[in-house]
Amino acid sequence: MAGLQGLAAVRLAAEAGLVLGASILAVWLVALAVQRPELELRPVLLALAGAFLAAAAAGLADLGVLLGLGALRALGVQLAAGAAVLGLALIALREARRLRRLPAPAEFHQAQEALSRASAGQRIAQQALNLSEGRFRAAFEHAAIGMLLTDMRGRVLRHNAAFAALIGGDAAGIQRRDAVGLAHDDDQPALREALARLAADGQGAVTVECRLRHRDGRAVWVTTSLAALPGAGAETVVWQVQDIGERKAYEQTLRETRDALEQRVAERTRDLQEANRRLERANRHLRRMARDDALTGISNRRHLTSELRRARAAAARYGDGLAVLMVDIDHFKRINDNEGHQLGDQVLVSVADTLRRCLRASDTLGRYGGDELCAVLPHADAEAALAVAEKVRRTVHELAFRGRGPRPVCITCSVGVAVLVGDERVEALLARADDALYQAKRAGRDRVVLAADPAHDRQLAGQ
Repeated sequence: MAGLQGLAAVRLAAEAGLVLGASILAVWLVALAVQRPELELRPVLLALAGAFLAAAAAGLADLGVLLGLGALRALGVQLAAGAAVLGLALIALREARRLRRLPAPAEFHQAQEALSRASAGQRIAQQALNLSEGRFRAAFEHAAIGMLLTDMRGRVLRHNAAFAALIGGDAAGIQRRDAVGLAHDDDQPALREALARLAADGQGAVTVECRLRHRDGRAVWVTTSLAALPGAGAETVVWQVQDIGERKAYEQTLRETRDALEQRVAERTRDLQEANRRLERANRHLRRMARDDALTGISNRRHLTSELRRARAAAARYGDGLAVLMVDIDHFKRINDNEGHQLGDQVLVSVADTLRRCLRASDTLGRYGGDELCAVLPHADAEAALAVAEKVRRTVHELAFRGRGPRPVCITCSVGVAVLVGDERVEALLARADDALYQAKRAGRDRVVLAADPAHDRQLAGQ
């Protein structure tokens, strides 16, 4: 009995606590809603306050039952019902306010139509995108040139049949492979650099000529154009690979033809250069033959006379001196007859060399005929000419040759000297020198004779 009474006391205390707690929360929520009228949740707060009031009223009815007070129970039931009605009314008020904020029916229809149009535009855009992707896919797959899609590292994401045919590979052997690794080892750095440039710029295109390795081991020359794929971000690269093997073969043929032509031109040039050298040597030989004596190498009579005419014209123009030496080897016929023509030729050559050493660079020495030599001395008067003539005589006198006998063959020479006088002609000057030479021979040879002045000869003839 005592236990039941204790349990009833505990229940009574619990119900009283519930009534008190629910009442306090309801009062607090109502006070908060009243103090903060700007809160959007005021109806909710008031509805919660009504709920707590209903709970407190229910607890009050339970207390009436426990205490045996019928009036307290009836009051609790009425309060609970009122609190429930108040909560429902507040919830209805909140929904009414929310409905007032919804757009009017016309605005609603306009918004619905705009939404429909936007949805239709989105469907059209999606259809256009699908069509564009389909066209790209068809163009990619059926392109006449090789096509690849790779990432920026060169890994193959997709390829077409033309590319597979280009290298003789199959789909399984190409997919997910390194596209750069399909190229010749020497050409891979250029492709790596092209990918690096695309990765850095994110746009533009790079073209590289390279060789791909065919399945059968041969090299296939291609032009490869790499570009970032539009609309696919900067991580996808499209490769357009075109076979240029025919062009490279044509270029190789052109190079070989050019090299062959250059070789032929070089050979022909060498032949022409050699022919020119031979022609120049022949021309020099002809000029020497036309100018020089074949035996002694000094001027022949024609060239000697030409040089004498030039020197005579210069002397007449500038009033300068001009002298001629006529040199003849004494007893030259005897040398030829006794010692032979070979020694005679040797004597002629030695005498010519001796005269050349005795003359100046401006002088001209020539073979006038047989064993007779002639020297033209520009800018020389009688004194200078006689000095040169005497030097020639002494030098020749010192020459000696080995003949057929035990004794050496010694030679001498006679020299006739003539100096230009006035407007004397070349033929007259040569004749006077020749006369002086024969005077030297008649006087005993091995001597020098100066030709007389023509005016003096004319004076003697007049007397």
